[in-house]
Amino acid sequence: VVNGDPSETRVNDEIFFLSTALANSDLGDRLTVRGLAPDQLEQRLRESGEDPLASVDLLVLANVRALDPALVPRLAARVRAGMGLWITVGDRVAAADYNGRYGELLPLLLREAVYAGTAPGRTEARSEALAPAQLSHPIFSGLRGTEVGAEGDLDLSATRTRRMFLLEPDPRRGADIALAFSSGAPALITRELGRGRVALLTTTIDRDWGDLPLRPGFVPLVTGTVQWLAGVGRGGKGSVVGVGEGKTLERAVPYTVTTPSGEAVPVTPPDDGEAAVFTATDEVGHYLAEAGDRGSEGGDGDERAASFERFVVAVDARESETLPTPGPSAELSGESGTVTIYEPRWRELALLALLFLAIESAIRGWKGWQGRRRPIQ
Repeated sequence: VVNGDPSETRVNDEIFFLSTALANSDLGDRLTVRGLAPDQLEQRLRESGEDPLASVDLLVLANVRALDPALVPRLAARVRAGMGLWITVGDRVAAADYNGRYGELLPLLLREAVYAGTAPGRTEARSEALAPAQLSHPIFSGLRGTEVGAEGDLDLSATRTRRMFLLEPDPRRGADIALAFSSGAPALITRELGRGRVALLTTTIDRDWGDLPLRPGFVPLVTGTVQWLAGVGRGGKGSVVGVGEGKTLERAVPYTVTTPSGEAVPVTPPDDGEAAVFTATDEVGHYLAEAGDRGSEGGDGDERAASFERFVVAVDARESETLPTPGPSAELSGESGTVTIYEPRWRELALLALLFLAIESAIRGWKGWQGRRRPIQ
């Protein structure tokens, strides 16, 4: 996650709500979040040798100024090779710079950032609401019933946005709207590019332009977007397999798989042309599979980046179920009868003894009082 507008006050930090949502999601061990400053990302992209983003499944640019134009081709190559890219806008995003440098990546080109405006004859600022989510979009395919309201709004209907980026329509880009404002303008729009996926949020991921991160539906929205962009749940890169299960790699070529402990395991595909399968999934954690022809000469940047695949081995969450399991009901065998359970009666006996003592004390007191009333002879 690249933080374009950090703050010493946590709640004002650009990625505070995003990080909190991810921490409270159900992604669990499948997710490792690392933060970078824009300068650190540029330095990493300038590194020579191996692809500096080879171990990244998803890159989030949160209100980040446009990167150095010389570095954008490396970023674009990684996206085309399968890395997810999520761009969220803000005051540091300039439409001209983004269109000029990220034009091939964006779902739609940026037009301008606008305020929701004011109502005629009134001075208070207006705000834009969100329309019901497009639940047919694959971002929302994994939502539970409790996360979807009766109107399909993900509990986002009360969201109010004061400012947003408008986009330039272009049907040739094949963009899909996952979430829109009540005016119809895209709020969250996506696009598939090569083997990768790109999402653009046209408002801020923090509270600067609206109250989206304060709504109950923000966590499932972030979770679904991250899962879809990173490819979690599909057979390709970024997928999750259970401990002991085989992982089918994407190509019918030899691979070298690096385990979480650093061991390099060679994998050879079968002779029938089927894809290679990695079976040594006994260790929980992140794995990196590198195709054997990665070092061959003549491959362009996309082909070299595409030779990496990543997946996670995780323990099935159902194995951690701690609820009691109902057992078979007991049945009496043989002759039927009555079972008598004897319970101690000491409490009742103690109370009865105390009652007798009280009665005895009362009688003694009464007799003493009667004796004192007798006349003196």
